[in-house]
Amino acid sequence: MSDRLFHPSEPEAAPTAARGPGPARSRGRRRRCGGPAGIPGLHFGADPAELSRLARTYWFATKPVRVAGTDLTPIFESDNNLPQVVTAFVPGAGVVCDAADLAAFYDVLAQGVVTRSGKRLVSEQTLERYTTLNVSAIDKSNRVPLRVGCGFLLGSVTPCIFGWWGTQRCFGHAGAFCTLAFADPGLGLAVAIVTNGNRGPYDSLLRPARQRAPEGFDRQRGRPLPAEMTRCRR
Repeated sequence: MSDRLFHPSEPEAAPTAARGPGPARSRGRRRRCGGPAGIPGLHFGADPAELSRLARTYWFATKPVRVAGTDLTPIFESDNNLPQVVTAFVPGAGVVCDAADLAAFYDVLAQGVVTRSGKRLVSEQTLERYTTLNVSAIDKSNRVPLRVGCGFLLGSVTPCIFGWWGTQRCFGHAGAFCTLAFADPGLGLAVAIVTNGNRGPYDSLLRPARQRAPEGFDRQRGRPLPAEMTRCRR
């Protein structure tokens, strides 16, 4: 199995493939996505030639899982492995990457959108706009509480997908129900977990609670692992 993964969207995003930009424009955007950040392996939408090298998306839930009123169990795996879905250019979904690529991308964000070579990609004001709280509410599709900025999911004082406690400085996003990546600028920390098995939104949300805390981890204070053990190496 390949260690590179198509980061799937929700099934209802599939019709976007018919409305998206033309192939040439899509290829240009794919090249620009990770190139300026020094991560050429990260791009939106797979090239047809690389389909056989990508890890397949799997659905492991044994009971019905409804999102926005639709049971995903009979359609999720088949829909998200369709070639026209995997090759579609869908901003906000459909990233092709491995864990190292995705962690490197969030490392650039953790450093204020400054690359390893010292090049600034966007202004601090732009990053702040995308990582400032916009809405805090129950997501009606997934029926889970979310704090959302204009571009990222945001951390919380209470437990959330980014950790046990005190993650309000974190920003990132989940991919379908199998991938998670985020940055903590205060720690200079970038995290990426890239898998290809999906069970639904509650499994994704509760996954941190099911993990055995590392030795010496303070659950009450949310004390992180030492930075030298977790920071994406620059």
